[in-house]
Amino acid sequence: MFRGVAQLVERRSPKPKVAGSIPAAPANREEEEMKTSPAQFVRQVKQEIAKITWPARAVAMRGTITVIVMSVVLAAFLLVVDMFFAGAIQYVLKF
Repeated sequence: MFRGVAQLVERRSPKPKVAGSIPAAPANREEEEMKTSPAQFVRQVKQEIAKITWPARAVAMRGTITVIVMSVVLAAFLLVVDMFFAGAIQYVLKF
């Protein structure tokens, strides 16, 4: 009888509470019972957003300008490369 490679691998997880990828393992019911209300979710989101260290306006602007300039430089480079290959192909097809 032929068995696939995936079936030969031992199906144990290093975490004792995790069932692994065995389809016959029952779902963890504790996680389903821990659902939060929409109001509590919004409160938790506000708390997490307050923990974020936002960059200063000058740093954000500098990063934005850098991305825009590098995008323009890359676009110009790709334009030159495209024109070179288009000319080379036209030159080869003339023969």
